[in-house]
Amino acid sequence: ATQYFDAIPLTWTAAQPGAAFESRLPAWLASDNDVAALIAASWLLSTDQQAPAAEKLRELAMHEDSRIARLAEAQRWRTQHATATAAEVERWRQVVERIPETLRAGPHFLVGQAQARLDDSPTAALTLLRVPVLYPQHRNLAAESLLSAARELERLERTEEAVSLYRELAGDYPESRLTDLAKQAIERLKN
Repeated sequence: ATQYFDAIPLTWTAAQPGAAFESRLPAWLASDNDVAALIAASWLLSTDQQAPAAEKLRELAMHEDSRIARLAEAQRWRTQHATATAAEVERWRQVVERIPETLRAGPHFLVGQAQARLDDSPTAALTLLRVPVLYPQHRNLAAESLLSAARELERLERTEEAVSLYRELAGDYPESRLTDLAKQAIERLKN
């Protein structure tokens, strides 16, 4: 019920919650507050609580609030990512278009990652670049997206463009744990 709904702390990667945060998540998952349950399910997908988290996401995907329903559906893609077909990823891309624009950062990231896995590098790089361009406020996800897009450009042997993205990551996201990887890639590609 807030204008800042897009700031809810969902995770779109395999990031692990800290111990103190993780200890609160089972109570949130069982909560009557559906946004708290969505947050908890998002973070618990990467833990040994994946099964109850996935079940909660299935329930929330039917929610009357379309924001919650679409985000829950997109979170479920994380469990299907490794086996999704090109047709399924195309369906995901279409679902992203129905998500309110302010909430698309994470879903774009997942679609881009799936496109990359399917060796659709040009499309994957473009999809991934939507995150840092359109949603720079999601700094961790923007940094992850830049790294992934740069790697896709490397696979396409578009070295100069890849180096440009690695430099952007290293320069614009110095707080990111990915900065060292970007610097290493720049050095590797210079040789």
